[in-house]
Amino acid sequence: MPAQATDLISRLKNEEGMDFENDWKVITLFIGGNDLCAYCKDKKSYSAESYFNNVTEALNRLHAAVPRALVNVVEILEMSILQDLNVGLVCNLVHQLACKCPSFPANAEAAAEMTEVTNKYRTMIRDYVAQGVYDTRDDFAVVMQPFLVDTKPPVKENGKPDFSYFAADCFHFSQKGQEAMAEALWNSMLEPVGQKRTEWQLGEPFECPSAEQPYFCTNKNCGLKSKVGTFGSQKSNPGSSDDNPSPASSSSYVAVVVVSVFGVCLIALLAGAVMYLRGRRVPRPEKNRLVQPDRFGAYSAIM
Repeated sequence: MPAQATDLISRLKNEEGMDFENDWKVITLFIGGNDLCAYCKDKKSYSAESYFNNVTEALNRLHAAVPRALVNVVEILEMSILQDLNVGLVCNLVHQLACKCPSFPANAEAAAEMTEVTNKYRTMIRDYVAQGVYDTRDDFAVVMQPFLVDTKPPVKENGKPDFSYFAADCFHFSQKGQEAMAEALWNSMLEPVGQKRTEWQLGEPFECPSAEQPYFCTNKNCGLKSKVGTFGSQKSNPGSSDDNPSPASSSSYVAVVVVSVFGVCLIALLAGAVMYLRGRRVPRPEKNRLVQPDRFGAYSAIM
């Protein structure tokens, strides 16, 4: 992840048509599933502490170098749900080869350990971000998005998994699944920090910004302990720390502009930024994988 963050910063600076200092950026990290797939094979390399160190170092680099950015960290889903997708020869074979630890735990103790380490993956990052370590600037925020924590795989009327939402490997999402996830992420971005839902259902209404809340929620503008209207000020010195936020009126005005500009295209952007269909590739450790750019200039690290 740290190397990916460095690569991302370089790409953003050199992206044709991008004003690195002034253009707003949405960066979404959805990562950790492949590490958990291999956890039982190498518990040290794929420990929660290792995951925490890699992700926070990546966030630190983005925070230090990227101006005007909203970084979503999508919390990892419950990996035991893969057991519900162990259906048919192909799914069983792929899960055995590429993601055996959560899909086919050796025993009840191993299954319980997988649940415990999954929770630790989430809580270590969540607690660290909640301390406000990335809230030192008015033009940068890191927000945890927990809508997958308690989400179950979509099912058909007969109660069986709906594999139309998954790729052929029964692990990654299909285009249909990506579209649904993009809507779920959008809704989560509009929910206050500390009050975000941890479960997403098909067919939920699509949320829109309102006059009362025209901005995406961050720790500073609509968290439980928020300082109203500080994210999105007119101008910020990249890489600097600002302990005196600009007035709420200025921040709210810029937030309205941001939402207005991105409102039309952001769903397509998020679909690329949340997940990129990985096809049949066997998952590899996240720290060795490249950050993928999408057509709108947003980047993400993908599970």
